[in-house]
Amino acid sequence: MSNKQQKAVEHLKEGRFEPALKLFNELIKSDNRNADLFSYRGTVYLNLKRKREALSDFNRAVELDAGYSYRYASRAFAKDALGDLAGAIADYEKAVELDPEDAIAHNNLGLLLEKQGNMPKAKQHFKTADDFASHFLGSENGQKHPKPGSDINLQPTKLKPDPKKLTGNLLWKQTLTIFSSRKEFNQFVSFIFRGLK
Repeated sequence: MSNKQQKAVEHLKEGRFEPALKLFNELIKSDNRNADLFSYRGTVYLNLKRKREALSDFNRAVELDAGYSYRYASRAFAKDALGDLAGAIADYEKAVELDPEDAIAHNNLGLLLEKQGNMPKAKQHFKTADDFASHFLGSENGQKHPKPGSDINLQPTKLKPDPKKLTGNLLWKQTLTIFSSRKEFNQFVSFIFRGLK
């Protein structure tokens, strides 16, 4: 990742969307085949309430990197924001097809199916999300790790693993802190992002 891209991502994480947009525009002018740049800029556009431009960038990211589930999940989020429920559901379905263990995509697909009135299918995806999240959070042997991917998470989640199973567990307490506060989550993502360079 170039210094300019690192700076743009830093602006995005810190909520400085206009400077981030300026840098991502410059980066895309010099490299219009980089799906990550379009994905990041799409995230900036969403935060600026420029939903159609966000969708356009997420479409481009999917064109450039159609095998990565996060591209579809990001686009699904934008489609839902634009009121395209059927399109959002289709993209989340593609995301879970590409990555069947993506608890967040399963959860968000469940939320949209619930919104659509399809409770049986929604419950199925909520259960799948809970099962994967519980497996991840309850891992004692350290073998289950999150997949590297986007360092900016667009999807809201209502995953609530059973605290009785993890009472007194430091991992559980840290997880609760990270996922109950936007600030803590952003710090966690920054930590992970720096560690994966």
